[in-house]
Amino acid sequence: MKIYALLLCGLMATTSVYAEYSGESHSAMEVNPASRHLDSRQAGVKIGVAQVEQLGDPAVTYGVYGNVAMGDNVLGGASLDYWSKSNGTISSTPVDASDLTASLDLKYIFTDVARAVRPYVFGGAAAHRFVVRETSEDTNPYSNRLEPKYRDLVGKFGLDYGAGIMYRFGKSTDAVGEMRYRNIMDPAISLSQLVFTGGLNFMM
Repeated sequence: MKIYALLLCGLMATTSVYAEYSGESHSAMEVNPASRHLDSRQAGVKIGVAQVEQLGDPAVTYGVYGNVAMGDNVLGGASLDYWSKSNGTISSTPVDASDLTASLDLKYIFTDVARAVRPYVFGGAAAHRFVVRETSEDTNPYSNRLEPKYRDLVGKFGLDYGAGIMYRFGKSTDAVGEMRYRNIMDPAISLSQLVFTGGLNFMM
């Protein structure tokens, strides 16, 4: 998962550089004054993949979210996300696992760029409700069994950070692509996640 965190940091840096470059390259072009200000209320839906530590192949994740403008370049937002995976392994034990996440974050939007394109970076906190169940029917007491720290796993907190880009293709609709790293704040478990999503953002 460390390599994913490095990739995420690279994307965030690239997004920032791109925004600065775009602002300079479009300084001589006509810029829609409205593009410098954020719509006061937004809501959206998203779907993507979540690469979860120890669970092998990515899980499909779904989510809904809402944002409120808190300044010319800042959005405050809340989201609800869910993924479920039925064929992962933890501590060499087959498991069913799922995660329902409620998160709050702040987004900084680069608005001095091309009219239709808005990169952004963000950070925030999240509460996770994990469900992890063993699927192995092996009753051998000497076999690898799910460790109690995972078997009893329910609620955990984490920190989110990442970057994304919005593309305005309608009067009140954006296409959104985002990469988010979810760092689970517990040294005893390894369920941190790298999440790639795409979705639609609607102005309210």
